[in-house]
Amino acid sequence: MTPSNCANGAVSPRPGDVTTYANRSVESSFDLLTQLGVIFDVQGRAAQIVREARASLAAFPPPPGERKRVLVAYPGMSMAMGLTVPAVFGGGIFDDIVNRAGGVNAFGGLSDQQLGAINVEALAAADVDVLVVGLYQPDDNADKYAAKLFAQFPRWPASRTKTYTSVSDSFYLGPLNAVAVKRISDVVRAAG
Repeated sequence: MTPSNCANGAVSPRPGDVTTYANRSVESSFDLLTQLGVIFDVQGRAAQIVREARASLAAFPPPPGERKRVLVAYPGMSMAMGLTVPAVFGGGIFDDIVNRAGGVNAFGGLSDQQLGAINVEALAAADVDVLVVGLYQPDDNADKYAAKLFAQFPRWPASRTKTYTSVSDSFYLGPLNAVAVKRISDVVRAAG
């Protein structure tokens, strides 16, 4: 397990691990890649991947104007997590990715416990300019999930404009965060 995830699911996590988990960011992905480079004795390759990812991220200037409110929802995870609404992602690396894409997370800064308590009313009351559909299983269909959420929450500006994109593995710690930033950035700019 990556050190930045040690507190995730731990019964009695150490305070330092809780802080590290809460503060995960795209930089944490770079730390993970660097650590894996040392573990597998491929430091040069790991450093190259980090350099390329940093260069990719630097190519996304912030969009002009007011930042759009972005909701990141994983409908396919709701059943796996025992939720009646899509799993909503916020805090740490998730906020960092949305911020780097030029948006602001509609449920940013919340803890895992707070995010797990989001209900239909909270989603209905949210201002959502851009919907990001997280794909969890190979057969998840972003178009169907987006259409269902837009029908369920017609008050969202994103529902009226049908503004959405999708992400999958690029939204977690790992080498592909720049992919998620680009996908979200493209839609945030178009919604501008």
